Amino acid sequence: MKIVSTPTSSLRFVQLAAAVLFLRPYSPDLNPIEKAWTKLKNIRRRLPTLTRDTFDSAVALAMDNISTADISAWTSFAGYSVAST
Repeated sequence: MKIVSTPTSSLRFVQLAAAVLFLRPYSPDLNPIEKAWTKLKNIRRRLPTLTRDTFDSAVALAMDNISTADISAWTSFAGYSVAST
């Protein structure tokens, strides 16, 4: 849904001292959570998951393999600034 779609409405927002931010279209390639889900699913697929316990163990192992470096890289690639705390 486009709320600000005309130059006139954009100008009006600026006159009201409001900032107009144009966001890029949604892309799964630029969404860090999509990268995390992909890595998690790829690791889980390589492990036996025939029972609930083995499935839970596989998911826990996959989650443990997603590092802070992975998250930082995916977030930076998506164009977000990453601040260390």
